[in-house]
Amino acid sequence: MSIYRELSQLLLKAGYPYYEPRGLEGILRERPSGFRELETPENLEDKVMGGWFGRICGCMLGKPVEEWTRDKIKERGKAPSSIAKT
Repeated sequence: MSIYRELSQLLLKAGYPYYEPRGLEGILRERPSGFRELETPENLEDKVMGGWFGRICGCMLGKPVEEWTRDKIKERGKAPSSIAKT
């Protein structure tokens, strides 16, 4: 869990152009207003859970490599010394 604590303490890069809301109030402020009718597939629960897991993984695993190029990520992935030790 030390990697989680470490990642959750990282600050956004100065000038980062995106806003990542925290909590329901922040999400509601950023959400477009008005009613939207959505389809209700049989596997709705699975789709919602998949969306949340995707968001969590993307946010936590993506922080250390924010704005890196694909080549830089591949190169770092090859070097054993680049792997964080917990």
